[in-house]
Amino acid sequence: MTNYSRLRTPGAIDSVVSSTEYLAAILVDNPIAVWPLAGASTTESVSGRSISFNGTPTSTTGPPTTPSIATATAFAGAFSQYGNVAANPVFGPSGDITWEAWVLRASGSAAASVCGASPNSGNPCAWGIDTQGAGSSNKWRAFITDSAGNPYVAAADTSTITLGTWYHLAVTLLGTTLTLYVNGAPVSTSGPSGTRYAPGSVPVQIARYNSTFTQYFTGSIAYLAFYGAALSAASVASHYAAV
Repeated sequence: MTNYSRLRTPGAIDSVVSSTEYLAAILVDNPIAVWPLAGASTTESVSGRSISFNGTPTSTTGPPTTPSIATATAFAGAFSQYGNVAANPVFGPSGDITWEAWVLRASGSAAASVCGASPNSGNPCAWGIDTQGAGSSNKWRAFITDSAGNPYVAAADTSTITLGTWYHLAVTLLGTTLTLYVNGAPVSTSGPSGTRYAPGSVPVQIARYNSTFTQYFTGSIAYLAFYGAALSAASVASHYAAV
């Protein structure tokens, strides 16, 4: 872990900021997996569970507010570009969880899946983030489904997505309460309305739902991370603020 022993100037971009500083900040909270998606990288930073890309996503610039995330991965939804991580039981725990990512929607207003853990076909989802369709004013939504694909619990932002803008999205499930955070602040909390999907072992999908319900995402994603615990509001805020 990188530690700098000098004061930083507020608002300045530090010459000593490295590409690992944001990673160091989130590793403090012991994630199960972290995919930096830096420059279209397939590497996972904790246990080597790499991404398999389809359609050759490309390297793009990361969020300007966070200089230690210099690059991200751009997905051109209409060209069926997505990532897939092989099924593993660590992605489908039955207890508290958190998932987060830096996300930019480049275009579109239809429903699209940013990330999640769901089978390669069929419709249940152990956890995920998507964009609701135009009828819901194009908003970020976090959700977990039941085994039939109906919402077990879901939480949506109240604000319309601004295309071309980076957002830090984080979601915590504490007991049966789901909380969606946007840019470090909680924006929606919801309780259950069904029975939670318990997959046992499930793959992680990036920029699509799965082969049955594609919902390809057009935009950029960086630092998708998954945790086997519900992070505190303070931890989520610290991740958003980390350079």
